[in-house]
Amino acid sequence: MADLRPVPADLFEDLLDTVREPAVPSAARTRLRTSVALSSTFAADDLSDRLGSGVTDGEVNRFLAEDCAPILGSRTGQWRLRTAVRHETLAGLTAEQLRELE
Repeated sequence: MADLRPVPADLFEDLLDTVREPAVPSAARTRLRTSVALSSTFAADDLSDRLGSGVTDGEVNRFLAEDCAPILGSRTGQWRLRTAVRHETLAGLTAEQLRELE
């Protein structure tokens, strides 16, 4: 009989990302992705400080739900960008844009 074990939620989401149909992100979504692409984790509350105006709460909520995974056990509301989204975001940046992120 097969040995079945649960798959951790973050690994499951990363696996799903490999088979999902890629969508063209909005300008706001691209700004959100780019702002955290080089961070291993980030706090959702810090996103508005990073981006200022121009990104609505709804866009932030969709970004967190669709492009990110919560860090389980974190008491400070830490999130991480899903691996496939991080790779896609970084691959789409120019050398100048990467330098600006550092």
